[in-house]
Amino acid sequence: ARRPEGCERDSASPGSPRLPRRRESSTMPAMIIHIVLIGWLYVTVLVAATETSLIAGILTFILYGGIPCCLILYFATSKTRRRYRAHRERLAEQQERRPEA
Repeated sequence: ARRPEGCERDSASPGSPRLPRRRESSTMPAMIIHIVLIGWLYVTVLVAATETSLIAGILTFILYGGIPCCLILYFATSKTRRRYRAHRERLAEQQERRPEA
């Protein structure tokens, strides 16, 4: 009998198949970061709404919410930007090597 790919018999219990390993998804950390940032922005909006003046509320939101979230997104997406830039450079090199007709 042929077993499904990724299922092997476990040595501890010879009769039961081992479940396939969960693949690590590269999008999962990005999803978690976005959820955390949305939650943080929600908290900073609520904190800003409790400020005594409009100017204090706006500054609170920008300083505690906007700037930190922008920095986190910038640093979290640097790897993706680097890959995209390398991909564009490879495409440009391939186009240069292609003979003109």
